Amino acid sequence: MVVEQVRRRPAPEASGEVGLPTGHLNSSQVAAVNHLEPARADRSVALRVLANVDPSLIGPVAIEDDGFVAYEWIGAENYLREPGPRTRGAQVTSLDAVMCARRADDTSTLVAFEWKYLESYGPESRATSRRGTDRVAIYRPLLDQRDSPIAIDDPADLFYDPYEQLMRQTLLLWQMAEHGEFGANDWIHVHAVPTENLALRGRGAAAPQLVGESMGEAWRSVLREPERYRLMTPSELLEGLDDGRWAEWRQWLRARYQT
Repeated sequence: MVVEQVRRRPAPEASGEVGLPTGHLNSSQVAAVNHLEPARADRSVALRVLANVDPSLIGPVAIEDDGFVAYEWIGAENYLREPGPRTRGAQVTSLDAVMCARRADDTSTLVAFEWKYLESYGPESRATSRRGTDRVAIYRPLLDQRDSPIAIDDPADLFYDPYEQLMRQTLLLWQMAEHGEFGANDWIHVHAVPTENLALRGRGAAAPQLVGESMGEAWRSVLREPERYRLMTPSELLEGLDDGRWAEWRQWLRARYQT
């Protein structure tokens, strides 16, 4: 079986049209669906993906339409107090994909995926929007909380891609767990980046105030619990799925994405 480049819940990217799927062959969101769609429908694949993230995750929990993966998730509520309409995949913080898993103690953990393919970013600050909006002010209330998962003296230092995106997703995941979405009280943030994307994995010139020799090190430097962040390759996430029902799918992914 081959997963086609379509989306169950489409979101705008290069298309510019809300609600329509992108036709861009380099879309990271399409890549996320192509890699994770079998896990949405097949419990055994979902369990393998979750175990590759963390061996203590022992059982997938169905979260939407009886599937084990939800795409472009924005949270049940506007926890980040972001302005504008709440549309999955557009205008508000969203997670490329989210899963939920049980642990041996019968607690549940959210596992969110931010998928990258060919992305790279420049050194420009995103602290102020093109319309002149102070974007730091939107997220400061959560960043300033004593139990915030992010610890930084000046939040403006985070407002560079990809760190600003990781920051917003971390806050969203934290608040989802705080509010018990899908019955979960814990969270893990997975950043799926191909090994070959050195431009993104490297340190670059963005967020110069952060400490670290790579993107992953720089991001972990501002996390109170850096072990919650997992920088993985797509191949690592799908390890152990080469045989059986999904062998053709894995062969296609290797041909399409070299993963």
